[in-house]
Amino acid sequence: MKKLKKSEMLRRGQMVRCVCPRSKRSCDDDLNDVDATMLACIAFSCPNLQSLEIFTSDSSVNRITGDELSRFVADKRCLSSLRMEGCGNLGGFNICSSSLSTLLLSNLHSLTKMVFNCPNLKEISLDFCRQENECTDLTTMVDSLGRSCPRLQNIHIVSARLSYAVVLSLTAANLRCLRMLSLVLGTEITDASVAAVASSYSNLELLVQVKPGPGYPWKGFCENMHVEGLMMDITAVEEEITRWPGT
Repeated sequence: MKKLKKSEMLRRGQMVRCVCPRSKRSCDDDLNDVDATMLACIAFSCPNLQSLEIFTSDSSVNRITGDELSRFVADKRCLSSLRMEGCGNLGGFNICSSSLSTLLLSNLHSLTKMVFNCPNLKEISLDFCRQENECTDLTTMVDSLGRSCPRLQNIHIVSARLSYAVVLSLTAANLRCLRMLSLVLGTEITDASVAAVASSYSNLELLVQVKPGPGYPWKGFCENMHVEGLMMDITAVEEEITRWPGT
């Protein structure tokens, strides 16, 4: 990363401080480009940052790599919530944080490494791109969640690579606090594997399994995912449902 003079850091830091007046919450919306320089400015301006949300538009690109994001999270010891769109350039990451409780990442693509060491993480949403060459090893990812994120309550995963093996890894993860599980686009998920998850987690309150219908990519609109029972299996689903409720 190109080093910045202190005056330049201050100048750029003022832009962040405008949306982060109390140095606790920063929300960067529709930037031209999001990169390591912007992360450095946020870190400089908001030493006690608690929540960070980064959104991208059609004209902006998120250039943050996995190593850059990992360092940022490790350095922000007060950070409890991170939401970032356009994560196609991460490549891989090692997220280590004792303060992080919410993590939402979208447009993930072909990650070579996904390591989580977040003992207080309670909610995670991982939305992978719909490209045919997406090849993230979700089974290894789930194993990491089970080993290092014991307090997980809500899990939302959107990926066409969701499979029977991934679901079995979830059953073996022993996430005793798990309350809500959403698995979207997994065409290879079987009813038997879903039943295994339900039987493994007696405290599970909501299990959502969503499969793409014959009209994929979808058109139309689907809303109100709330169900009173334990499991909902939607065989034809519209694009809007791929987002975690409330995000």
